[in-house]
Amino acid sequence: MSSSDLKFDEKIVDVKMAKEYLKVNTEFHSSCCDDNGIVEYDACNNKIFMSSCETLQCKRSNLSERDISIKFMNLAESISENIDLFCQLEYLIKKIPTEETRNVEIKLLIQHLIYQSSLEERDETCISEIYMYDGIPLSILGCIALSKSPLVTIFATKESAVICSLFVDLCRKVGLQEIVYLVFIPNTYIASMSSAKKTYFVEEFRNGCVGIVTEKGDMDSAIDTFLYATCRSPWNIKRIFVQECVLHQFMRRMEWKTKEPSSDVDERMIRSCTSVRVYEDKVYLFEYAGNVKNISENSIVIEAYRTNKELISLISAIKTLGVSLWSSDISESNEIAFNIKANIIWVNDFGCFDGPPVASQAYYSPIINYHKKPVVLNHGTEEILKKRSTWKKLDETDRHLKVWKVTKDILSGLEDSKMDIITKCYNNSTTRVGNKICTVIRNPVDVLSVKIKTFTDCLKHLNFIVHGGAVLFVIDGLAFATQTTLRVISPLDVIIKFCQDLEISGAPVALVKSVGIMENVPHQVQYNTKVVWSSIGTIFAN
Repeated sequence: MSSSDLKFDEKIVDVKMAKEYLKVNTEFHSSCCDDNGIVEYDACNNKIFMSSCETLQCKRSNLSERDISIKFMNLAESISENIDLFCQLEYLIKKIPTEETRNVEIKLLIQHLIYQSSLEERDETCISEIYMYDGIPLSILGCIALSKSPLVTIFATKESAVICSLFVDLCRKVGLQEIVYLVFIPNTYIASMSSAKKTYFVEEFRNGCVGIVTEKGDMDSAIDTFLYATCRSPWNIKRIFVQECVLHQFMRRMEWKTKEPSSDVDERMIRSCTSVRVYEDKVYLFEYAGNVKNISENSIVIEAYRTNKELISLISAIKTLGVSLWSSDISESNEIAFNIKANIIWVNDFGCFDGPPVASQAYYSPIINYHKKPVVLNHGTEEILKKRSTWKKLDETDRHLKVWKVTKDILSGLEDSKMDIITKCYNNSTTRVGNKICTVIRNPVDVLSVKIKTFTDCLKHLNFIVHGGAVLFVIDGLAFATQTTLRVISPLDVIIKFCQDLEISGAPVALVKSVGIMENVPHQVQYNTKVVWSSIGTIFAN
């Protein structure tokens, strides 16, 4: 008898708080937007009033960036205080397990708000609209902290209406009512909308996650993890790579824990595989010979790889969001984890999001990158990218010393707060969380263009340069204005000499007179974030 034949009593989930909330809140309306007369009902028969986007009435916010950052921190605290209500509503309306909402979606959302509120300049993209329809995870609401627009509108269908209403209510309570708006729309509107407007159209999210089992991995623990993993995007495992020498063993052990396919599985798909196994709603296709783009959403392709080099190449071509890697060899797991192109890596684990707030950026980075236009190369950008390539080959300690040599003579004229801009050298982090190690790696985007008005504008980008980024300093329309926070007024000749000294040191910087030579070059500091969770101190028994 396989493990799937065993039947257990269904766990009773406490939803008392959610039911009480829905007794008090019987109707749900858009914020600052007129109802259009259409009423829809969600799975719990909650009454959702649709609105016309044209009637949305927005107010311009007078909040400063510092005020907004503080309110994001207050919002994170408020969400944390209401975490049980969020979890129960998600389960009651969408049947999403409370542990999944608590340990994944809410955790990412809170970490993201805390991290963004801590930045002097928040990571921003051109998002001004967030679409929350069926299948969109709660964590996407964190995009409100990524918008450089003065306001963000959340468009929600009936499936997400209640949870979005609760979120926007909390935004109002912390003072973000002029920043975040809510509009209820029918699913027909989503169906007619262009994919480019959908925040969730990011390729990494659509491709889901990947499992990897090496010959040195704990096969049974890996199989159990893959079988019990969620089916919900973007955390659903869609492909599994097994080292060729243990593929047959992997197949046999899968047979013990799964069933043969029923008659409703496509016969042509079965003939295209060496084996097909079924566990609950998941269909596992071994060595599938067809086009993986044509299989159903609940199908998982299992294929072989020979060497780590081949595996790294295969994973890089997929553009996946997360990888669950199973290997008991530290050297092997490090080689794979730090070389594959994926933002989130779990070693001997899956779905863990404990760690510092910056780790959440591995999840939100693809959203930021999706909305960026590619840099158009010309003579100016090509030259500085060549310098960057040479600069990155240096050890970061050497880069830091070179920048220090250029800047040390000017420190006497700066306040301590300005000295911190130059002297801090942290970027990546490694944190122990229980029996796991969380390693966060942040790589700067290739090149920035920065308009400078004072010498401080140069200094605040030095850490970005030390970390390996290139900067085009733009002096277009530079005025010799003073800042009361500076002890020394920096004339143009000092800025020019400083930039020239940085160039001589090998740093990838250039001073240009106009932004005309650049196209689509970002104007603020941005990093691509990768996080690796490694399980330690655990014995995985076969």
